[in-house]
Amino acid sequence: MRIAALFVETEHEGVRVSLRSREPYDVHQLAARFGGGGHRRAAGVKMVGSLAEVRAKVLAGLLEALAAPGSQDAARPGGTG
Repeated sequence: MRIAALFVETEHEGVRVSLRSREPYDVHQLAARFGGGGHRRAAGVKMVGSLAEVRAKVLAGLLEALAAPGSQDAARPGGTG
């Protein structure tokens, strides 16, 4: 496994998302897109919405970043963070 995401519902109508990665992927960029932060290999974000809504947004962002050729965005090799 190269990238992992853990989604945890909070008591206040939100979801905490923890992201982890191995070389060469940068999850900090993905978390930053949603207002979160962290480091290249460990990042996170708290988001408002249902578990299904948040999971769909984060996974769509991850898939988009992985599919973008030459992109320096979230989870792309060589991204900054």
